[in-house]
Amino acid sequence: LGYLILLRMSTNVSTRGRLIQVGVLKHCVTLALTKKGQKKILSDRSIDIARHVIAKLLVSTNPLILPASQKLSAVPHLLSILNETTGNSNQLPVFEALLALTNLAGDEACQDKIGK
Repeated sequence: LGYLILLRMSTNVSTRGRLIQVGVLKHCVTLALTKKGQKKILSDRSIDIARHVIAKLLVSTNPLILPASQKLSAVPHLLSILNETTGNSNQLPVFEALLALTNLAGDEACQDKIGK
């Protein structure tokens, strides 16, 4: 339920900067590191939602204001959205992950990570 709330909050563009400021991006990146099926405390759906929140937050955030570690650690999670949603009828996470990757591609360090 908590991650659904973060997803709803990240829908509002005006709150995204504040969410990043209070550590939501960092928290979601940490959560998304959990491999699906690894911990029974977190459902696979929670991990998918955390990855979607990462995409939403990075769509409109200027990558120059983020630390390099946050940008680079977010890239694999954005790419995993593209790899894991092939049969899913909801393509919004895929679209937002593509937008976020496009936004991050303006940073040279991220270009190398996205290209690999």
